[in-house]
Amino acid sequence: MFKFFKIRTSSNANTRERPANVEEEHTTLHESDEEIFAQLDSTVFKRFLYYASPYKKAMVVATLAVIGFTLANLSLPLLIKLAIDGAIQDGDTNLLAVVAIALTVVAALYWLTNMLQNILITRVALTVLYDIRADMFLQLQRLAMSFSDKTPIGALMARMFGDVGALQEMLEASIEIIGDFLTLIGIVVILFILDVQLAIVSLAILPMLLFVRLVWQPIARRAFLRMRRNSSIVGVYLDQNVTGIRVIQALNRHRENHNVMGRKVRDFFGSAIRASRLSGLMLPTVEIMTGIALGLVLIVGGNRVLSGAIEVGTMVAFLLYVQRFMEPIRSLTMQYATLQRAVASGHRIFELLDIPLEIQDKPGAKPIGAVEGRVEFNDVTFGYNPDRPILRNITFAADPGQTIALVGPTGSGKTSITALAHRFYEVQDGSITIDGQDIRDVTKSRLVKLWEWFCKNHSYFHSLFWKMPGLQHVLRNREEVVGA
Repeated sequence: MFKFFKIRTSSNANTRERPANVEEEHTTLHESDEEIFAQLDSTVFKRFLYYASPYKKAMVVATLAVIGFTLANLSLPLLIKLAIDGAIQDGDTNLLAVVAIALTVVAALYWLTNMLQNILITRVALTVLYDIRADMFLQLQRLAMSFSDKTPIGALMARMFGDVGALQEMLEASIEIIGDFLTLIGIVVILFILDVQLAIVSLAILPMLLFVRLVWQPIARRAFLRMRRNSSIVGVYLDQNVTGIRVIQALNRHRENHNVMGRKVRDFFGSAIRASRLSGLMLPTVEIMTGIALGLVLIVGGNRVLSGAIEVGTMVAFLLYVQRFMEPIRSLTMQYATLQRAVASGHRIFELLDIPLEIQDKPGAKPIGAVEGRVEFNDVTFGYNPDRPILRNITFAADPGQTIALVGPTGSGKTSITALAHRFYEVQDGSITIDGQDIRDVTKSRLVKLWEWFCKNHSYFHSLFWKMPGLQHVLRNREEVVGA
C-alpha cells in the first residue's frame, strides 16, 4: 500500500504545470462568498484531480474497494431472501448452512473493503493536502510585498488551514459519492428484477423527495456561505487584535474591541446554528420518506405475499433494500453541502495559487559580481496606489561608506525608499542602480545578498537570533553577537 505514496520533497507553486484553462489575471483575493459561488464549475475538481494524479494507483485501488464494499452491501438482502425462501421454507439445513457461511464471508468482505477504502482515501487526502499547503506556502513567500500590504493575515490563514481542510472533505466525499451512486443503481436494478410492481411502489416517494431537495438546496447553500463568510470575518479580526495588541493596550481599547469581537462571534454563531438546523432538517425528512416507503412495501407486499404473487423472502428483501436505498440518499444530501463548501474553498485556494508574481527576474538578468556599493536613485517615482505616488522624481546617490539619513514625517516614504532599493516593489518611473547597473537587470537571489534588512516592525522567529533569515552569513555564533 505504501508504495503508492511519495511526498514531494520540493514544491514550486509557479513552475508546477497548470491546466491550460487557468486564467492568469488574478491580482487580488475575493472576499465575497457570493462572488466565489458564482464561479462554481468543474474547474476546482479538475485542479484537485491534478494534485491527486500522482496517487492514481491508490485512487484506483480505493475505487475497487468501494465497488467491493457496494457488492457486499447489495448481496446481504439476497442471501437473507435465499435463506428464507430456499432453506427455511423447504427445511433445507444444508442450504441454510451454506447461506450462513456466505453471510459470514460477505460480512468479512464488507468490513475489509470498508477499512481499505478509508485507509487509502485518507492517506491520499492527507498527502494531497501536504502538496497543496506546500505550494501555497511557497507562493506566499514569493508574492510581492504589495500583495501582503493589502491582504489580511487572517484571511490567508483561513485559506491555508480552513479551506485546505475542506478539500480533504471533498476527496473523502467523492469516494463516498461513487459508492452511493453504485448502491442506488444496484438497488433499483435488483428491485425491478425481484418484482416490478413492488419496485414501482417502493420508488413512488422519489418525486416528493426530489422536490423537497430542490427547495432545500438553495436555502442551505446561502446558509453555509454566510457561515463561511462570518468565520473568515472572525479570523481576520482576531488576527488584527493579536498582532496589534500593543496598540490596543496603549489606547486602552480592551472593552471596545471585546464588544466588537463579541458581535462578530455572535454573528458567526447565529449563521452556524442556522446552517446546522438546515442540515438537521433534511435528515428527518428523509427518515419520514423512508417510513412512508416501508409502509407502502408492507401493505402492497403483504397483500402480494397473501395472494401468492411473491414469497416472504422477497418482501423481506424489499424492506431491506428500501432501507438501504434511503441511506445513500441521506448521504448524498449531506455530501452536497460538503461539496459546496469544498468547491468554494477550492476557488479561494487556487485563486491564491494563480496570482502571478509581480516581481520576477527579467529575461537575461545576471547575478552582479563584486560591487563597490554606489547606490543611485535616478528620477524615481513610486506609489503603493499608482494614482497616488508618495515619491516623485527622487534623485540621490549614496557612495560606498557614506551614511545618509532619510528624515521626514510618518508616511513620507523613508521605508519605501529602502524597500525599493531591495526591489520589494517596482518603481513606476525612473531607475535604481548599483555601481551603474539597474537592479532590474540583476537576479533577485543575488540582489538579496547585497543588503541587510533591519525592520522597524519586528518579526520574531522561533530560532536563535544569529540564525534568523538575513543574518546567517553575518553573525555565526554567540561571540559574534556579543561583539556586534
